[in-house]
Amino acid sequence: MGDEAERSTNEIRQLVRVLDPRNGGKHRARLSKIEDFKQYVQGYLTSSEDHRSTPDFYDDDYSFLYLGIHPDDEEQDISQSYGLLHACGAKKKE
Repeated sequence: MGDEAERSTNEIRQLVRVLDPRNGGKHRARLSKIEDFKQYVQGYLTSSEDHRSTPDFYDDDYSFLYLGIHPDDEEQDISQSYGLLHACGAKKKE
């Protein structure tokens, strides 16, 4: 579980980085990254091709995904975080 869960944390980290408007990313790049993450979460076909294998996540990954705050970042202010919930409510600027 460890390697797969670590990969999930890294996938979330990449998504949160792209969603943060302070990074100057384009709307199309954000949509593309959301689609990539959706494909990752939906899983992949196993060798038998009849069963989807979905990734493992740590419990802390959910708050990191939704709020953009990782538990290791103790000094991060929630008002300065940009997770999926913030991105869903933000207006398109371009």
